[in-house]
Amino acid sequence: MKYKTKYIIQVLLFLLLFSCKDVKEQHLPPTLPQDGTITYSKNFSIEKQGENTLLTVRNPWKGAKVAFSYLTYPRGSQPPKPQDNVILIPVPIRSLACMSTTHIGLLNFLGMDSLVTSMSGTKYVYNEAVRQRIQAATIKELGHGDGLNYELLVESNPDVVLTYGMSEDNNIKKLQEIGLKPVVIAEYMDASPLGRAEWVKFLAVLTGQEVLAAQKFEEIAKEYERLKDMAQQVPTKTKVFTGMGFKGNWHVPEADSYVAQSIADAGGDYLWKNHAGSGSIMLDFEAVFDRSQEADAWINVGMVKSLKDIREVDERYTHFLAWKKGNVFNGSARVSDNGGYDIYESAVVNPHLVLQDLIRIFHPKLLQEGDWVYYEQLL
Repeated sequence: MKYKTKYIIQVLLFLLLFSCKDVKEQHLPPTLPQDGTITYSKNFSIEKQGENTLLTVRNPWKGAKVAFSYLTYPRGSQPPKPQDNVILIPVPIRSLACMSTTHIGLLNFLGMDSLVTSMSGTKYVYNEAVRQRIQAATIKELGHGDGLNYELLVESNPDVVLTYGMSEDNNIKKLQEIGLKPVVIAEYMDASPLGRAEWVKFLAVLTGQEVLAAQKFEEIAKEYERLKDMAQQVPTKTKVFTGMGFKGNWHVPEADSYVAQSIADAGGDYLWKNHAGSGSIMLDFEAVFDRSQEADAWINVGMVKSLKDIREVDERYTHFLAWKKGNVFNGSARVSDNGGYDIYESAVVNPHLVLQDLIRIFHPKLLQEGDWVYYEQLL
């Protein structure tokens, strides 16, 4: 009996130790991504160099002949040896300035929008918490373009300035000349909706949120691919055109743009899908009307709020079949009181939600009933 009791105790101890081992392993903290794998974006890279990380922006703007590199290293450690055309950045950063509401969307995804101390375009921010800080003057308005307030930028002393370039003639050199560290965010140059969202991994290196970014992005990518696969099964594609004329010119996204890619992924037949390019082409009303008159759906119509508004802009718009049938949709479901459109802010990191809206537009019976996020039907 004594030996049997001893045996039972040994078994119980073994099971307890094994159970504790399982619990310990389940609660081990996730490890940092070591390979810097970028799956969808074609425009930036992450290269691990021991404790340091090299970030490279390959194509900062259309037709650019330069690239930008940033070498991050742990804050408080010995800085790496300076290199030509490489900006050294201790991380995690403690504060930043930004030049676009899209940057707010990327930072909010990481829970790091509290780092913003100044920005351009405060009027057009949608995020409520950020707007409260703007109203409390803890986030300053910097202006933009030629009116950018460099004095205020220097005074706020951000660790980095998130900026973007449209050409060689931009503020990047000026920011460097006054002792600031501009970091080019060029997500808009990626044609893939998931590629644009993947720029959170770039900012995650700067903010120390690499594990969070990798985990959340993987979930979004899986959901996007699931929705895309569903939409590709539809037997008939919905013919789609976009935009609206302005002063006689109608800018139409080209086939390799993220807009065209989103439409295709949602099961839409984009009417300019064969016009190669990642930007847009400029057409007149007649050229768009000739191709789009009988199209099933019309999306991204700008600042108008109703079918009546469209008619008042130009009576000729009422001759589109999509207008007659009321199949006009705009990304205006979430707009702040000051006119900040969330589709230009958080949508960059929620391509799966944009895709879901577009599927509801093109194939209403494909998804179960649910709330729209960014788009709404104009009445």
